[in-house]
Amino acid sequence: MTTPLYVTAGQSNGVRIERYEGFEEYAEREGIDAAFLHTSVGGTGLAPLENRPDWYPLDDAGPNAGELYGAMLDEINALLETGAYHLAGIFWLQDGADATPALSLPYEERFQALVDSLIVEFGTEFTFTIAEASEVTPRYLNLLQTEGEDAAAKVAALEAIQAAQVSVAAA
Repeated sequence: MTTPLYVTAGQSNGVRIERYEGFEEYAEREGIDAAFLHTSVGGTGLAPLENRPDWYPLDDAGPNAGELYGAMLDEINALLETGAYHLAGIFWLQDGADATPALSLPYEERFQALVDSLIVEFGTEFTFTIAEASEVTPRYLNLLQTEGEDAAAKVAALEAIQAAQVSVAAA
């Protein structure tokens, strides 16, 4: 019998879960036998940008496309190859790195490509869970304004990402 492996991937919200060991503590408290692999990296997104690592799952021959996605696959496969684990779930935790007008428009396409690529790699015997992009709260709006960002554009971009996540989840 193999141990279920759960993976956290994505952005800042995933890093927060890793920092506070939320999954591990829950599993231990509930007596659940499971292993957890944390691959989230704050400030990253799905868009293949030259100035930051990303989760873009398609090989477009770009010099910086998919570094984090590839590293996550390598880590998962290394654990699976030991024969001690089976992939039980991936938790995608999204935050605001793609929440700009230019990056949010093609987000659904990129997100669907991420899900499809994981299914090609690992089959359909694992659960893919999506944690919705950040809620727009008065505190968040104040932070945007303090940082000099266009709050209306950021909110519209976050809403576009949330809609894309719902669309992919419903597919």
